[in-house]
Amino acid sequence: MYFSIPDTTEVSAKRSSNQQAHTLFNIHINGIHHCSLRYSQLHAFHDELQRSFPVSMIHIQPFPPKKIFSLSLRETDERRLLLERYLQSVVQHKSLIASSYVNDFFFNAQRETFLNESINKTFPEKINFTIHLLNQHKITIENLSANDNTSKLLDACANKMQLDNEYLTYFSLFFYELKNNQLSIIRPLFSFESPYLSLEKALKTNGNYCLVFKRTYWDLSQDLKLIDNRRTRNLLFIQSQYDIEQSQDLYPSGIYQQLKILFDNNSLKEYILLARTSKFYGYIILKECSINDLTTNKLSQCILAIGNNELVSHLYRDDKKKANSFAKEFSFKVTRIRCWKLRKIL
Repeated sequence: MYFSIPDTTEVSAKRSSNQQAHTLFNIHINGIHHCSLRYSQLHAFHDELQRSFPVSMIHIQPFPPKKIFSLSLRETDERRLLLERYLQSVVQHKSLIASSYVNDFFFNAQRETFLNESINKTFPEKINFTIHLLNQHKITIENLSANDNTSKLLDACANKMQLDNEYLTYFSLFFYELKNNQLSIIRPLFSFESPYLSLEKALKTNGNYCLVFKRTYWDLSQDLKLIDNRRTRNLLFIQSQYDIEQSQDLYPSGIYQQLKILFDNNSLKEYILLARTSKFYGYIILKECSINDLTTNKLSQCILAIGNNELVSHLYRDDKKKANSFAKEFSFKVTRIRCWKLRKIL
C-alpha cells in the first residue's frame, strides 16, 4: 500500500469545533483520500506506537518535532513531507500495520473525517453490499452496518458462500473497475477501512468501481491446498479462467483448446492444473499503461504483467491491428518491492 499526503486543508476558527484555526493533513492510500488529521492527532498516534512497540519504532522515520510558533506555508509543507515519509515507513513495518491499534486508529480516522465533511449526514442503519466474483457473478451481502470493517464483510462473504473458516485467509476483497464488461484491478480493500465509506468515496470518483472477492496470495503453490475442496476449487476455477482470458494476448499457446475441452467436460480440477502451466497464470495484468521507452525516448503504450518475482512490460507496435501487436518485451526481476504505485496520465 502507498500512503501519501499530497496536500493540506486550512480550517478557519469559524468552521472549527473548538473555535481554533488549524491545518488538516489529507492522507491518501493508493491515491484515494482516506482521512484528514491534525498534527496533534498524528503526534498522539506516534506516542502510542512508541509506547507499545519500542523495538519496531527504532527503524521508523523520525516524527516531525513540535513548533512553538505558528508555521509558515513553507514550514507547513515541510511538515507535510516529513509526516508522509513517517507514515510510509510505519505501514511498511509488518508488526505495526498488523496491530489492532493502527487498524483501529485509521478506521476511526476515516469515520471521523466522513462525519466532519458531511454536515447533518448520518450513517445508514443497515447496508447491503453487492460483491462480484471474477466471472462477474454477483452475491448480495445483507444487513451489515456502516461501522463494520473489512474483516466483518469478508466473514459475511464466507458465510454466504459457505466457505470454511480455515480457507478464508486465502481470499480477500479488492476494488476493481468494471468497464466495457471487463474487470480491472485497482487495489485491495484494507483491514483498517470501512467498506461502506471507501466504496462511497470511490464511486464518487469513478462510478464503475465495484468490490471483488478473489484469491489474495502470490505463492501459487497455495493453490494445491484449495483444489480438493469443492467450494474453494470453484473459486480457483473462476480465478484461472480470468487469468487465462487476461493473458491470452500476451502468450499465444496451444493449451487454450485443451482448456476449452476441459471446461466443456466440467473438469474443473484438471482445468486449474493445466491453466497453472500458462506463463502468466497468477500475474496481475494492467492494461492501457504507458512506459518511457529509453531506446526511443518516447512514451509508449504497454501492458504490464506483475507476478512470479518479475515485472514484464509489453510495448505495443504503432499499429495495434497487426496479428502480433507487441514490438518489445522488457522484464525486470523483483525480489522485494517496499512500496510502489502506478500513476494514470490523463
